[in-house]
Amino acid sequence: MNKPSLIKKEVSSIYPQLGINKKREVVRLVFETASREKKNYKRILKELKKRKLYSFTKVKEYLLKRRFPLSCSANMEPYLPSLEIEPSLRVRINKKNFYPKRIFFDSAGEESKIFRRAAEKYPRSEKIKIKSLKDFIKEKGFSVKDYNRRRENLFIVREKYDFLKKCPCTSNSVNCGYNIINMGFGCPYECTYCYLQEYANTPGIVIHSNPQDFIEELKGKIRPGLRYGTGEFTDSLAVDEISGFSKDLIKLFSGSGSVLELKTKSVNINNILESSSSGDCVVSWSLNPENFVRKNEFYTAGLKERLEAAGECCRAGWDIAFHFDPIVLYPDWEKEYEKTVNMMFDYVPERRIRWISLGTFRFKRQLKKIIENRFPKSDILNGELSIDFDGKLRYPAALRLDAYLKMKKFIEKHSREILIYLCMEEKKMWESSGLKPVWKWNR
Repeated sequence: MNKPSLIKKEVSSIYPQLGINKKREVVRLVFETASREKKNYKRILKELKKRKLYSFTKVKEYLLKRRFPLSCSANMEPYLPSLEIEPSLRVRINKKNFYPKRIFFDSAGEESKIFRRAAEKYPRSEKIKIKSLKDFIKEKGFSVKDYNRRRENLFIVREKYDFLKKCPCTSNSVNCGYNIINMGFGCPYECTYCYLQEYANTPGIVIHSNPQDFIEELKGKIRPGLRYGTGEFTDSLAVDEISGFSKDLIKLFSGSGSVLELKTKSVNINNILESSSSGDCVVSWSLNPENFVRKNEFYTAGLKERLEAAGECCRAGWDIAFHFDPIVLYPDWEKEYEKTVNMMFDYVPERRIRWISLGTFRFKRQLKKIIENRFPKSDILNGELSIDFDGKLRYPAALRLDAYLKMKKFIEKHSREILIYLCMEEKKMWESSGLKPVWKWNR
């Protein structure tokens, strides 16, 4: 067992001369190296002793080369925070479908169709009236433990602001101009890499009860040629049978000359199939290899199920898009991702795929410790992730470029006509990949 407390104790015993910060870095590197190599930490420490490495400079140099064998260099910037694993913060995964224990609602929410649909779908849920979501959070507080229990709570409340905003993207990267329609917040799925773990401050899944206000606001703001979507702060379709937002938005965007993207990891497509297909709406799925999905995307539909749903939408006249984001680099990742790309084209013909995005695993540094605590058995952090151009942890540029070129090759074996773009990448990565940021969201 690579328990932090045991590693700290032994490092302090072997290196009593080191200060607090230097010990912290050694502990962190021993822990990460043992995790990456799937070894007991004692073997790492034993090798340090065998090599008679006692100065901090030599110990760190040795451990960095083992922790980052492909990318260790003088100018790399590893992120080595204190090692703190709290067992009570671990996520408990079960096979239950989303069924909230409690449905919270404000006065506006109580009068909505959405609340009535939720009450009918979840009759055993306790119904609790609140003054407002803001006051509820202020009174109750929020922690990682609350986030872990968010599937127990559904909030149906009015939203007065933030109906539409531009995607902030990330600093120093090429922006694709995506526009966010904020019709809900929080996701019932549990993905190990999800940025909402660090971003969210609400202990539940939020559905805004006033879609008509959104529609009225959007009528005067959507512009031809641009892409809009609801999949930034939540899955677009995960609770669509309650919200009904897809039907409202499809009607709004039909004939607009702009593009609505509904992005999901679900197979909740009934409202899509009941609506009239339009070139102004694209249904998209996030894809990863089946083995990765099973270990990292809990409660979501499997890869095959997602592709079957995409095929069904395609046959009903809808255009489709796909997102390979995040691409996670692990042993034999190429074989699994190539197989996934091949499956994608088996289910959806090239002529119906509007675009495919590629983005490698990246995240703000504060998310690292959250993932470690929530998913202590996950190996998703074992990759060669260090601080990069935007302050986020990323694979080094050479590994990212290699991944993009290989994914591009896998896709172009089937089609050279589909728009492929990089998500949140710097300009020189675009140039090296041979891709051009020419956005053609419309047909």
